[in-house]
Amino acid sequence: MILDGVSCEARAGEVLGILGANGAGKSTFLRVLSGEVPPVTGHVNLDGKSLADWKPADLARRRAVVPQESALRFPYRVIEVVEQGRSPHLGRPAAENERAVWAALEAVGLSDLAERDYTTLSGGERQRVHLARAFAQLGEFSGNAHGQCLLLDEPTASLDLRFQHETLRLVRQFAGVGGCVVVVLHDLNLCAAYADRALILARGQRLAAGSVNEVMTEKTLAAAYGISVRTHVVPDSRPVFSVK
Repeated sequence: MILDGVSCEARAGEVLGILGANGAGKSTFLRVLSGEVPPVTGHVNLDGKSLADWKPADLARRRAVVPQESALRFPYRVIEVVEQGRSPHLGRPAAENERAVWAALEAVGLSDLAERDYTTLSGGERQRVHLARAFAQLGEFSGNAHGQCLLLDEPTASLDLRFQHETLRLVRQFAGVGGCVVVVLHDLNLCAAYADRALILARGQRLAAGSVNEVMTEKTLAAAYGISVRTHVVPDSRPVFSVK
């Protein structure tokens, strides 16, 4: 997918949800933001500094990515996969690295599976392992994530209902202590419930961007997905969407 003129600002303390139909360019855009795919024109900045100007280790301590799928096929133990997230912190005290790994495992509810063979896990459990790896990469899961950015590509795709919400609550918690989150989602209701702002893509271009209430309208969503959507207003809550 070729992106054309897509721009956005991801802010500390907020969750930015990226929406759009299949093939709209969501995953491509996330790969550009992560630095995996360099833009042909334009630029991506972190704290006002181009990604290209960051040293890899410094960038890895500030920005973690959870892809839609992982190619990991080796029989590592779960804890060994999460420990890989600490590679940008080589030289730090062993006790600090250990605390960060266990805090991340506990945060995603996988402490009891730490010794399990990664290849024996379900798709949803594997996704949670990689979320733990990302948390461990950014530091001990605690009360300060200012200056750190978490990029997630459809993190709820393989999860059951309970863990969809638990995962996004963790994402909100990370943003709530100063972290910056950009997350690709397919579920409109999850985006409405957990994101502060939304970027809607269509055919590689920006269709709309702004607060959830501003951009997640019936008209815009119909244009993005090619299907009529009905908005249900719930008192003292965020909107809920259904197909007409």
